[in-house]
Amino acid sequence: MKINMPLVRLGKLVADIGATRWFPALSQSDAMRYGTLTEDEKELYEVTFYRRTATQNMLNEVIEIKDNAKRVHESLPVNIPMLLFVSNGQGTGLDKSNWVGFQKDFVADQSNSKLIELNCSHYVHNIESIQIAEDSTRFIEMMNNR
Repeated sequence: MKINMPLVRLGKLVADIGATRWFPALSQSDAMRYGTLTEDEKELYEVTFYRRTATQNMLNEVIEIKDNAKRVHESLPVNIPMLLFVSNGQGTGLDKSNWVGFQKDFVADQSNSKLIELNCSHYVHNIESIQIAEDSTRFIEMMNNR
């Protein structure tokens, strides 16, 4: 996948000068829409979002993402139990079959791994937190009983 670094850097500049506040919809993430945040927590989330969006660490993560993915790929397969949750791809810029396909390809080569597809957008932990907690508990119990 191509990463548009000029756009990423522009986003950092816009965040650094505080112009992201001119676009209130930016802070309306899935955590705000679907999460279990109280009104006070939503206010804190919004403040944190505007102060910590497009930080230098985030920019570095984008710069290193391809090298990091390569390192992970070179270290596979691993014999570590993994439970992965995958969204329907909404909000990723990819269609569902490609998005889910990447996850399925990854899990297919791993032992002790399971993939659970969720019919929700990318930030699954904000939308399906109860199902994730329940499935995680079952998976851990299953791994412990082996």
